[in-house]
Amino acid sequence: MGADKAVLINTEDDLEEGDQYTTARILEAYFEDKDVDLILAGNVAIDEASGQVGPRLADRLDMPYVTTITELNIDGDTVNIVRDVEGDEEKVETSLPLLVTCQQGLNEPRYPSLPGIMKAKKKPLEELEIDDLDLDEDDVEAKTETVDVFLPPEKEAGKVLEGETDEQVKELVSLLRTEAKVL
Repeated sequence: MGADKAVLINTEDDLEEGDQYTTARILEAYFEDKDVDLILAGNVAIDEASGQVGPRLADRLDMPYVTTITELNIDGDTVNIVRDVEGDEEKVETSLPLLVTCQQGLNEPRYPSLPGIMKAKKKPLEELEIDDLDLDEDDVEAKTETVDVFLPPEKEAGKVLEGETDEQVKELVSLLRTEAKVL
């Protein structure tokens, strides 16, 4: 909503597999000759929830970045940001150019209007492939390999110790020695 144009970088014909490095390298090639003030990146989406694409791209573009932002205010070249830090907030003041990774809650999405949808159909869509970015398959070859994906073992139900406090302490110490083997 409100975009002037869209760009689709299609890698289906050129790459079998990719990783966070691949995505960041392709985006770097796209942005190399662009004069950019602000890049809004996802926090943990397409990179298998590792949160690496935004910071990797910023590093490759030699651009400062702030991750997990929940609020963004720009006044000229000054940017005031609130970012999520383990359930708390951190306020950051920086300047443009900048890359930020956006956390859920950054904005309240609105539904597009019918006239807006019709206008969007007329906006230009640029479709690129890796060759258009002067990249070879070797330039974007994945640097990581997923060996296995698995769920952690289910936890056993806890035990409720009954009786007087002295008895509970003795039973707890006994269980820590015999079952948990931590004492």
